[in-house]
Amino acid sequence: MKRYQALNQGLIQSKVLNECLKVDQKQLFSVVINQYFSNTNKNTDALLEQINNNSKPSITYMMKLISTTLIEHLSEQELKKILTYFNHHVSDTVRGWGCFVIGNSKYQISFEERLRLIMPFAKDEHFGVREWAWLALREQLEANLIQSITILEKWAKSSNPYVRRFAIESIRPRGVWSSHIKALKEKPELALAILEILHNDPEKYVQDSISNWLNDASKSQPDWVITLCNKWTHQNPSLYTRRIIKRALRSIKPTKISKGNSK
Repeated sequence: MKRYQALNQGLIQSKVLNECLKVDQKQLFSVVINQYFSNTNKNTDALLEQINNNSKPSITYMMKLISTTLIEHLSEQELKKILTYFNHHVSDTVRGWGCFVIGNSKYQISFEERLRLIMPFAKDEHFGVREWAWLALREQLEANLIQSITILEKWAKSSNPYVRRFAIESIRPRGVWSSHIKALKEKPELALAILEILHNDPEKYVQDSISNWLNDASKSQPDWVITLCNKWTHQNPSLYTRRIIKRALRSIKPTKISKGNSK
């Protein structure tokens, strides 16, 4: 069986981003949903019809469409069961659907419950699922920003680097494949507690996320970023912190950095 056929039937997970992007979610959904309900009396026609009639090429659009379809057609109990099923599915795309169900505003659960449910996906072994986890929850995080930051401070202290990375990547001021968080573009200091916890992180995966966060912030608040990096520099930074600082300042003109250093 060819690899893409296996991906579209949910038999394997993608290895690289290009494979992830080429998955036919409409076909995969048909296979997965019929398999899941094969031993029940559940009629899946309405779910499949909604997907078939509204599908588009956009990968994130399809993730959202599938999550909305499931929420609209399944009972609360059925949703809980299928989320557990998705969480353990071999397909990274299917696990991604679970992320988008959790982050969907139509899913009537508390914000704290959303964060609790997203945790297994945030520390998933697959790079794609970890991205779906924060992307799916980003609107909820922005809508509850202060509460989010308070909770994510605890996540930033996790022994799991994937969880630590989620704590900062999920609230990047500009983000990737996502809308910007205006409040953090204007006031990056709102997330200072998380940055201070992670500014000496030994994991490159986490370091990249912190430096990208600061690079985002530098495009609207360069002086604040320079001041923070100067503070860390004067604290006798480790190799980890120096790497973060170097990458954080990459979009700021050297002359501006020099002026900041001289103050």
